[in-house]
Amino acid sequence: MMKKNWPGSRLLNFLALSAFIGVCLFFYQFAERIEIHRSYFSQPLILIMQDMQRDLNHWVFQSLVVGFFFFVFIRLLKKIFTDLVTRNVSLNVKIINKDKFTAALAAFCLIGSIGYFGAMNLPAIKTLLYKTAVLRNFYKQIVQYAYASMEAAGLVLTGVFVSAIVLIVFLLSRLLSKAGPSRIWRGLDKFKSSKMTNFFRGGALSLYKALVPVIVFLFIIVNVSTEIAAYFFDSGMYRKGPNVILVTIDTLRQDHVGCYGYRRNTTPHIDRFAHESSLFKEAISPIPLTYPSHTSILSGLYPAHHGVINNWPIKISRDIDLLPLELKKRGYETAAFVSGWTLHSKISDLKKYFDLYDDGMQGSERRAEETTKAAIRWLRRNHHTNIFLWVHYFDPHSNYNPPEEYIKPFSHVDQDHYILYEQLTAEEKLLVAGNAAKRQQVIDQYDGEIAYDDHCFGQLMDELKALNLYKNSVIIVTSDHGESLTEHHYYFDHSEDLYDPCLRVPLIVKKAYQTDSSVIEVQVGLIDIMPTVLELSGIAYEKESLDGKSLVRLMEGKAPEWDRVYYAKIFKGEIEGNKTLSAIRKQHEKAIITKPWWSGRVLMEGKKELYDLQTDPGESKDLSDIYKERLGALRQNLDSWETANQSPGRNRGEGRMTRDMKEKLRSLGYIH
Repeated sequence: MMKKNWPGSRLLNFLALSAFIGVCLFFYQFAERIEIHRSYFSQPLILIMQDMQRDLNHWVFQSLVVGFFFFVFIRLLKKIFTDLVTRNVSLNVKIINKDKFTAALAAFCLIGSIGYFGAMNLPAIKTLLYKTAVLRNFYKQIVQYAYASMEAAGLVLTGVFVSAIVLIVFLLSRLLSKAGPSRIWRGLDKFKSSKMTNFFRGGALSLYKALVPVIVFLFIIVNVSTEIAAYFFDSGMYRKGPNVILVTIDTLRQDHVGCYGYRRNTTPHIDRFAHESSLFKEAISPIPLTYPSHTSILSGLYPAHHGVINNWPIKISRDIDLLPLELKKRGYETAAFVSGWTLHSKISDLKKYFDLYDDGMQGSERRAEETTKAAIRWLRRNHHTNIFLWVHYFDPHSNYNPPEEYIKPFSHVDQDHYILYEQLTAEEKLLVAGNAAKRQQVIDQYDGEIAYDDHCFGQLMDELKALNLYKNSVIIVTSDHGESLTEHHYYFDHSEDLYDPCLRVPLIVKKAYQTDSSVIEVQVGLIDIMPTVLELSGIAYEKESLDGKSLVRLMEGKAPEWDRVYYAKIFKGEIEGNKTLSAIRKQHEKAIITKPWWSGRVLMEGKKELYDLQTDPGESKDLSDIYKERLGALRQNLDSWETANQSPGRNRGEGRMTRDMKEKLRSLGYIH
């Protein structure tokens, strides 16, 4: 005979329910971890143990939270059932059939829990379906199907187990209640004294609660053994390195930043940050497009190597390890908060490299304030461990429409009369281009967007300081590319231009515990960021596998021989005119080559340009006809580089472009 519940039985039921949910979450998450971190088990043992420790603690916490809500939900259901059915309080039996009500309530538990986890796992289901639709290579096909099967099993088991738990607890609460089972379970009455009922009441219930000591045992063993191993066997394989914070402000040209000499006070917070960092005066983007340039930042490779050559849905080869994955292998929690459509996971393939990839936005972008708040919430949850945080702001990208308080210092025009340049017709744009006052009004709005993002950057830095993360952090502030405001008769755009306004970007790097400032005059590139972060984090890497080179010796004043050449290239596809522009940039000279291209049925003439950047930083005097030997030498260098780094074109798995994607890219000026 079942004894009256002792006071701790509810707590034990709650813990057992949480343990079951933890097992379900493990099934769901394990396959995804193995797939994304394909070298997971090739790490040193101490790193694997540390990863398991962190994951177990996370799962236990998550299971307790979810278990608590399910337990409360079940208790409420039991109360409703007891009040309405068992006690027959104000219940008209003719109106509501008790058996049907009980069955409906059980069905509601089953369907509701499946629906809940289905909704929670909808992104994973979409990813699973996508993976099975794009398989090509036979070997990869087998591997991917294996991963997909594991994920599918995890999703199914998650829904089934949790649904079963809810149903079992519901049935137990009825079967073991004081009133006994209701009529729908009348078939069990004849077995009240049978061995099967005794097993169900005793044995099965014991098995149900047996998970609690198992989980507690694992929790203690994993945590204690990992801490002991880390104490005795730490030989440099596992270390607590600096945090890494990457802030990219989209479409921010270098000469509109205060610490780079701009006359307007657009960036007081970035300027303050530069006072205790290393500022690079000549930082060059490899391509003036958002998705390809950010992939170069995170990979240390030119677009021709990593395969992302435009803002289309292109998959990144799994042979390429990006910065977040390298840091993840060393125990870092990684997160990205992006603000522009061209980095949304429907376009970008960067999501698979991060633990969290937050691309929530309505329309083609989200404001920096929303992105900052989301990043700060994540920081407050994860500041206890090593982190890699990437925050991407999109506001300086057209359309320029800053909050009113950020444009007032730069313009006296009423906000209702601002010009939204991208919304103008072609004829109206020509009128703005020909009117100096109207052009300046658009530039004022651009500066207002920069000031707004600078304010949000300041909030992020303040939060890092409040959480005691700022000092022990490598912090990088940069942009993916610049913007042509009026130069070379190219107005308020960047995607078809290789002049310096579109290629020169700010690059400010703070080492952990750095308090002094330095200015580096020599030319560097965005491809140098990844190797720099790896070296500052104490992580060894194959230098020959990257196009970029670490800037640490430059920051320490130990590389006087630095004299690198950088390249940039724009790859235009059929929709965008089949136009190809290439540039080679040395410290004091630059060549731009535009190859002949077809516009419809018209063959457009190519162009060769040469500029002396020391005497003509504005690139206004083309010297190609005067210094043909210099141009020839630069072009030979450029041709050799292009031959050795052929554009991969479409062989990297370009995804399908939907009508909605095209419209959003068109609204941002990437498709005409």
